[in-house]
Amino acid sequence: DRIASLDALGFDWSHKERNYMPFEDRIDQLKAYKQKHGHLNVTRNEEKSLAAFCHRMRTGRRNPEKSNTKLTDDRIASLDALGFDWSHKERNYMPFEDRIDQLKAYKQKHGHLNVTRNEEKSLAAFCHRMRTGRRNPEKSNTKLTDDRIASLD
Repeated sequence: DRIASLDALGFDWSHKERNYMPFEDRIDQLKAYKQKHGHLNVTRNEEKSLAAFCHRMRTGRRNPEKSNTKLTDDRIASLDALGFDWSHKERNYMPFEDRIDQLKAYKQKHGHLNVTRNEEKSLAAFCHRMRTGRRNPEKSNTKLTDDRIASLD
């Protein structure tokens, strides 16, 4: 009944998501991006749709059972040929030790460690992840070793 009603309206069952683009076209976009920027670390701020594609490719390879993206050997080879970074971290990724240095500088300047998003968005997010990782380790992707906890205390 419902399907027949939609068919009667001329419903397009093959409609793809709004930003869908064939894989080969995405490869062309990545080539152009690399030529312009010298790397393939596409950020959402620069190219939202292409960054989402890169994220889907990484997720599809890292967790194929949890992804709708099916990566064939040919597709992996195409991305590898471009120098695609399968382990790409977010632009704001910074080693733990550097974050500790940032926190020390923040405390020196402000006299406290209550970092707000308005002041230091990236550092505030780091603090939030550390607090969550310590309070709820089973619900967090952040793994805090005893050494790291000691660095934060």
